Amino acid sequence: MELIKSLKHIPKVWIALSYLVLLLLSLTLFFGRTIESIRVTVLLHTLSDFYDHVSNFSLSFAIFITIGYVGLMTGLTLRHIISIGALIIVLNLIIECLISFLNTRDIMDAIYGISGVILGFFFLFITKKYGLKKNEL
Repeated sequence: MELIKSLKHIPKVWIALSYLVLLLLSLTLFFGRTIESIRVTVLLHTLSDFYDHVSNFSLSFAIFITIGYVGLMTGLTLRHIISIGALIIVLNLIIECLISFLNTRDIMDAIYGISGVILGFFFLFITKKYGLKKNEL
């Protein structure tokens, strides 16, 4: 209970449920790499190599929205959220373009990771603008 009292804002029910659905969707996409039965065929028709790069998308998206979601509840501003997203983007670029040990250099992986951050920002922006209420506890 003390943890909840320490939050500056709490999410509205619809944003809390949206967060959980987005995490579940991200995990489903991630596991679609190895479990063909849960793959989204529309994605395969549009982006044939989607499941070759989805791990970067899913991980970047899930990490960003989780840090941002908790951060917004503790009082972070959109400027802070943008900085966190920029850091994740820079790390994606460094890992995928410059580090060649334990990783195959692949700019498409970085692009998918950047896409995950950009989509995550839209969720966090909506959360900040419409999805939080002042904690009255």
